[in-house]
Amino acid sequence: MNNKNSLLLPAALFNKGVEVFGNASNFYNWLKRPFYYSKETPMELMIKPGGVELLIEELDRLAQGYPV
Repeated sequence: MNNKNSLLLPAALFNKGVEVFGNASNFYNWLKRPFYYSKETPMELMIKPGGVELLIEELDRLAQGYPV
């Protein structure tokens, strides 16, 4: 992935989160809760390499009805 696309990923994550959760507040609350299968929160994953992409995938799953 090039730098231009990687700079746009946080905005894409935010937009997807608001779309899935209905508003920024609900999305932010989700970011602070650990996944059901992990002690890590989405917020902690955001700073890891590939973390934003993983969270976008998780939001896609959640939108399709899968638990995350």
